[in-house]
Amino acid sequence: MDARTSAATPSAVERLAQLIEPGSLLEATPECLVVTAADGKILFANHRMEDLTGFAPDALLGQSVAMLLPAGLGGADQGARFEAACHHSGGTDFPVEVHLGAIEGPERLLVVTFRDASELQEGREARYEAEVKYRTLVEQIPAVVYLDPVNENEDDSTQLTTSEEFDLFVPSGRVHAQRFGDPRAPLVLCVG
Repeated sequence: MDARTSAATPSAVERLAQLIEPGSLLEATPECLVVTAADGKILFANHRMEDLTGFAPDALLGQSVAMLLPAGLGGADQGARFEAACHHSGGTDFPVEVHLGAIEGPERLLVVTFRDASELQEGREARYEAEVKYRTLVEQIPAVVYLDPVNENEDDSTQLTTSEEFDLFVPSGRVHAQRFGDPRAPLVLCVG
């Protein structure tokens, strides 16, 4: 292809611009997004923002992105990804994952996408609560002793592990042993 042919052939971006209105791409994306000016004023919000935040796209136009993200963008750079609190029209805040992109042109624009992170946050909180409960339970057990095979090929090689000093509890407590599941599973001795 020579220079005359390539100059006459529109680029993929030019061709796309001829086929569709640029705003329709922003509406077609499954992401909740706003486009802001460099000063953080919202120039465009797609309809998915209303589903997420309760704010109609028209109500967001001209507003600061801080209306949605009370902490703002914090000077984050293009390509940044962070979690933040997003404001809902009902007055509550909820966790979102925010991604920033930029469109360079005569005027620099920021593309800010939002994903609801409520389920992710709930999962983290549930995991933390489960870990706390587990730690509390284990710390309340006077002693747990595990006999594990050191070498699986040698049945009589064992390793003794205990949550506290074994000899402090054996003389004064009762011992019971239990093997869970597979007969080759480690023998668990509980000292109480």
